Amino acid sequence: MNGPMDAPLARALVDGPEEARKAWKACKTWPRDPYAPLFYAMLLRDGFDDRGKPGEGQEEAVRLVDEVLKKRPGSQAALFMRALLDEVAPVIPPETVETARRAVAANPQSSSAHHLLGHFLFRTGDYRGASAAFKKSEDLCVNWEKSEKVPRALNDAYFRSAIYRAVSEFCAGRYKEADRIASAVASVPLDKEYPLAPGTLLQIWEARNLPVRLMLANPDLPRQEYVLKASPAPLPKGFPDLSNGMMAMLTQYMGAKYSLQQGAVSAVSARFDKLSGIIRLLMDGAATARQQMSLSYWVRCLQLGNAYAMEIRAMMFPESANIWLSNAIRDQRFASLLLPPVLPYPEEWILARAYLKAGKSKESLEMCEQGLKRFPNHAGVLETMKKARAAAK
Repeated sequence: MNGPMDAPLARALVDGPEEARKAWKACKTWPRDPYAPLFYAMLLRDGFDDRGKPGEGQEEAVRLVDEVLKKRPGSQAALFMRALLDEVAPVIPPETVETARRAVAANPQSSSAHHLLGHFLFRTGDYRGASAAFKKSEDLCVNWEKSEKVPRALNDAYFRSAIYRAVSEFCAGRYKEADRIASAVASVPLDKEYPLAPGTLLQIWEARNLPVRLMLANPDLPRQEYVLKASPAPLPKGFPDLSNGMMAMLTQYMGAKYSLQQGAVSAVSARFDKLSGIIRLLMDGAATARQQMSLSYWVRCLQLGNAYAMEIRAMMFPESANIWLSNAIRDQRFASLLLPPVLPYPEEWILARAYLKAGKSKESLEMCEQGLKRFPNHAGVLETMKKARAAAK
């Protein structure tokens, strides 16, 4: 052990966060180590309840970091962590965005600071600003990669920012630009020397299928041959194969959407059955996901599959779409710092469009208003809202 923080770190690894909190409390005021209270605050945070009220640990964490900022107002670490405390808050206050900007100003060469700013701009609905911040993060990641001679497979921060940038452009309604960015990041060759590297895992689970996900989310569904052309080739041997489940889900969802477009309702039902089977198989994959160092991506994959299943149910039974999509709405989460939402739209948007098609403009407007709480200024939702208002006149 070399310092006061070594014991809490060891406790966190061995005994878990609860015991680590107790150990960190003893050293959080260590005068020569400004990072101790920051780490203690991160262990204290307990998020927000369903009404958006912060928990007791959350409030205490904010108080501790604010104390550090009073003493060190230019500390990038404290600014970063203060903003991070609001990562998944139901509403992001302007002060949090400003704190993220200050973190960038404290170290403009930090790709993580620019990514942090991009996340909060995304959460507040400034998708163009978010895209610019993520682009700056990407550029810094590439510069680091070149200067350190690091392979792209080890540069997971690049993939995170590029993926987030594509989704930001989609939410801004710039669908062609979103497709261009997604296609570029999907085309990065897989590095056979690093099949389990952080960047590689992001490639196989998220980046390679991103163009397909965005195309299928587009309100103006492109022709199927374009989507098929954008679909990734089968994974080469030696790469974590559980990630094939993501593309398998997308294939069934794709089939359902195009079958519905052609009026083949029985084919939609068949796609639902196949998707359900894929979900059941994947649910047994927790041990494999841990072995392949992909647990968080496996969870996102299941979230996507469940959302798609509810959407296909709504396709099959449009008269009860509100029931199926209510489940999808309830299960949808806010964007996290590391990755954008697994779906680039609020599920309320799907229901709002279904209501509008059924001539229920009032209900469509209500759904749009609800969806904008999670995706402020989402271009697709705003366009549907405009159409619903016109129909209501």
